[in-house]
Parts: sequence; structure tokens; C-alpha cells
Amino acid sequence: WARGAPYALGEYLAANGIASWSYDKRGVGKSGGVYTHDVDSAQFELLAADAIAGVKMLARRPDIDTNRIGIWGISQAGWIIPIVAARAPELDFAIVVSGPLTTLSEENYFSSLTGEGAEVPKRSRAEIAALMKAHKPTGFDPIPFVRQMRIPSVWIFGGKDDSVPVDESIDALHALQKEGYPFELSWFPMGNHQLWETSDWSRQYAPLIHRYVPHYF
Repeated sequence: WARGAPYALGEYLAANGIASWSYDKRGVGKSGGVYTHDVDSAQFELLAADAIAGVKMLARRPDIDTNRIGIWGISQAGWIIPIVAARAPELDFAIVVSGPLTTLSEENYFSSLTGEGAEVPKRSRAEIAALMKAHKPTGFDPIPFVRQMRIPSVWIFGGKDDSVPVDESIDALHALQKEGYPFELSWFPMGNHQLWETSDWSRQYAPLIHRYVPHYF
């Protein structure tokens, strides 16, 4: 992810009196290192360490309210933010958009079933759900880190997400809520992975969602 990519979020926050800091992901934009799409536990640890360094940098700035430092991320951030939150006591809240709360293999398998927006899925949602239920989860699991999160957090999902197993992720969060974790869920029924409006899971030609009021669980 590169600076400025998430819908000019930084400019919006600044216009509302909220300071923000964003950076180029390793191997992207002007950052060093190597970008890889083939992630694993070691890669998540590395990316989390970058974010933790940013959080600690902000906490040292005299112009930052250290009682209100939060972290925002989308997609892969569902795996990275829990690591950061577990290890950065400076954090006060987290916002995760379209972030999986499933293992790496579950997310990859789900993406293979849906085509990730390249085409309308050939299987129905019921068929995909049945295949997901039969799949054996392997690889990185974010839940042990999520269980270490004690800060208020909002997890935002779209009902037409073609990349993240939303149903399984919401089930996991509901279970954590019952255990007393301070998490809220926000649901956009027609939102895809980027929370753009869609009727067929496609990532094509869809306007940003702005008409729906999130439904909190």
C-alpha cells in the first residue's frame, strides 16, 4: 500500500483536525525493501514492526495527543494490526477495513473460489460457504494476536467482498464480543473489498459507498 492510496484519507482527517501519518509499504513507492504478495508469518511480523515503529514515533511527538493514538488499515491489515496492537501499548484504538480474521489458507482458498473480482463467481454464495466450511485452516492465524487486543476497535466489512471470508470473520468477532472484547462491527451489505458499491461482487465501475449508514452488531 502506498501513501495517499486510501481515498485521500489523510487529507480528510487533516481537514477535520485529526493528524495522521501514512507510509509506503516495504518495496512500494519510496520505501526500501522488497514487496512480496506471497506473505507468511515472518512477513507479517516484519510489516507489523514497521507499523509499530510509526506508532512509537507519533507517541514521541509533542504535537500529538498521546491519549488518542489509533491505527487504521485495510485488507491485509486484518492480520497486521492485531500484532501491532498486541505489542504497542501506545495505541488507544484500531479501525480495520475488510481485514480477515481467518487463517492465511482460508483467505487464499476463498479468493480462489470467488476470483477476487476478475469475474462474477461461478458458484453461489451457499456453495462457497459449504466449501469454506469443509476447508482445513492452515498458515498464519491472527486470532491469538486478536485475543491480546484490549483497545476499542471497529471492524468494517462489505457484504459483497470477493477477497476476504467475511462470514467467517464476522463469526470470529461475534465470538470475541461474547467474551467481552471491546469490538464493534460495521456492515455495508452492498460493499465490495474496497467498500465500493456493487451488485455482483465485481470490483468494476462502482462508486464509493456514501448512501448507507453502517449497521452495528
